[in-house]
Amino acid sequence: MKTYLVSVLIHCGEYEKTTRLLVKAESFSLAGDYAIYSESHDPESLDWSEDRVFDLGGEFAYSASVSKVKRSDVNVLLKYLPCMTADLDELNASGNYQSRT
Repeated sequence: MKTYLVSVLIHCGEYEKTTRLLVKAESFSLAGDYAIYSESHDPESLDWSEDRVFDLGGEFAYSASVSKVKRSDVNVLLKYLPCMTADLDELNASGNYQSRT
């Protein structure tokens, strides 16, 4: 499992917020998806589309950018950023995650 730095861009109307976290995952896409899942308000009803994820009936929209972290940098980043391990079972139970292409 590799460690990724994920920036999640959260849109709510005219408001935008970016949050960063570390995710241990098998791939870039899984890391980004799990970071969005973890930032959402109602993970069970997320609407997963190709380029954005919608929450609370479109009230919130999420997108993520992901970069791989060098093994030598992980310990330093752990001092400053939260870290989680991606769980595919949680993602599969999230809204229409399984049915997206």
